[in-house]
Amino acid sequence: MFNPLRLGATFVVFFIVCFLLSGVTAQFMIVPMYGEGLGDMLRAADDASGFVPMLSGFALYALAAAWLILTAMKSEGWVKAAIHVGLALCVVIVGQYAILPGWSVLPAGPTIGSGVVSSLPTLPAAFAAAFTASKLK
Repeated sequence: MFNPLRLGATFVVFFIVCFLLSGVTAQFMIVPMYGEGLGDMLRAADDASGFVPMLSGFALYALAAAWLILTAMKSEGWVKAAIHVGLALCVVIVGQYAILPGWSVLPAGPTIGSGVVSSLPTLPAAFAAAFTASKLK
């Protein structure tokens, strides 16, 4: 049966964990590893002009993740659901980053590399969200 509280809690936990860890990976991994290769195409830390679209994107991503986690948990435990959904979403992120250089001026190597790093927060976010959902039956 549909439980809006369970969906909402799963969404919020995924959003917060993924958003916070994404900020950490951006600052401590993506910028040092790929900042030079991406150059002016990276947003400066003090430039908030892309913040609203970024939050909107994270919200859509978290909503999809929450729905997928809850759907997967109907047939498997929370750990397997977190692994399956987390890995599937990682693949989607890397795929999106791999597509970008094909229709833009972004350099392929740094863009795809930053996509791999950007996908990493999805796994702990999926585990935290699935664990939360398992406690709200």
